[in-house]
Amino acid sequence: MNGYIGRVLSSSDSNLVDPDLLRDASSIAEMGDSPGLDLDTLNEWRSFANHDPNPDEFLYHRLLLAQCKALAEGIPALFDPRQNYQALFLPGNLLNQDSIVRRLVKEIPEEDWQNIEVVGWLYQFYISERKDEVIGAKSKVAAADIPAATQLFTPHWIVQYMVENSLGRLWLESHPESRLREYMPYFLEAGEKRQGGEFSPLPPAPQPIIPITDQAYFDNDIVTRFIEFLRVAYSPETLTENLNFIANALTLKNGESAQERIRRYFLQEFISDHIQTYKKRPIYWLFTSGKKRAFGALLYLHRYSEDALARIRTDYVLELQVKLDGEIARAQQQLDNTTYSAAKKAATNRLKELQAQQLELRNYQAKLQTQADARINLDLDDGVAYNYTRFKGLVYEGADLKIAHLEKAAQWKRELLK
Repeated sequence: MNGYIGRVLSSSDSNLVDPDLLRDASSIAEMGDSPGLDLDTLNEWRSFANHDPNPDEFLYHRLLLAQCKALAEGIPALFDPRQNYQALFLPGNLLNQDSIVRRLVKEIPEEDWQNIEVVGWLYQFYISERKDEVIGAKSKVAAADIPAATQLFTPHWIVQYMVENSLGRLWLESHPESRLREYMPYFLEAGEKRQGGEFSPLPPAPQPIIPITDQAYFDNDIVTRFIEFLRVAYSPETLTENLNFIANALTLKNGESAQERIRRYFLQEFISDHIQTYKKRPIYWLFTSGKKRAFGALLYLHRYSEDALARIRTDYVLELQVKLDGEIARAQQQLDNTTYSAAKKAATNRLKELQAQQLELRNYQAKLQTQADARINLDLDDGVAYNYTRFKGLVYEGADLKIAHLEKAAQWKRELLK
């Protein structure tokens, strides 16, 4: 196994069939590298094997379990020595020509075994049936079943692609003179296509600002970009299926569409999940107008710049004020033209909601302008707690993230500034 242990399933001699583990049992026992296996134990196993209809199978079975016990020292999650499930689930007739061991050796090329990713692909194969069952489920998917569809094997090239186009991109933005680009084969410039045009990636956002609103007021809002990501990352053919799967996992309300549920998640739930994940030190900051959720925007901390607040104000808040004026006018017109009591009530509620959002947004715009004019500069070394509090009144605050607690955690910085 890639030089860590000897051959357990196959033979190093192409002219022989039995695994090296079986042929070299005496030398392995003599070295004492396998816990619980020494020459006395091996001789005892051989004595028992002589009374078994298939002595080699009997001995190989015990040698294989001994090897699992040895691997438990390095990989206890897979080979837990406190459990006996290996013995219970280990199939019989492992040395037969049609056994799982023989098929693994014959059907997977030798060079593939030298690649550690073979373990991942085997895992992917063994969960494929369960994955298909979960994805194809017509009813709500239980939380315990979701990992079968989401915890998939990630090949090395995908990890490399993600690192190069996230951390690598951040480094190049901060150090444009760096030669790191020469060593990143999977790095893509914004909008770049691979040879032949067969690979068209989703270009990174030109700004570290992603708007979140209760309606699709902006072409680049978070739901639009999320849907585009699913379309590019998987395929247009499975887009609807993937959206439905995600919405069902989040739990749909009656009459709610998949896109509406996903929008509600980003609008009401995402930031709390993010805060919990990052232990109350979020790296995506939610700039929000308030309880009416007239406007929200996620800003990525590590791409913050002094003009970020000005961009939020001019590119989104001011534009949204104009759009809300239009929505209010349409809601008023609908109210005036409605005669049915139920429809009139719905139109009245919608109009009041829009008017409340417009008032909230007007107040937020004024506060945002004051802070934008200050052109606040951040030093990441000051930490999330201190930097976040500098935008008090503009960013999210809730039971899971209180400004007072962050100010207390950042007291050391405030003492230095005195």
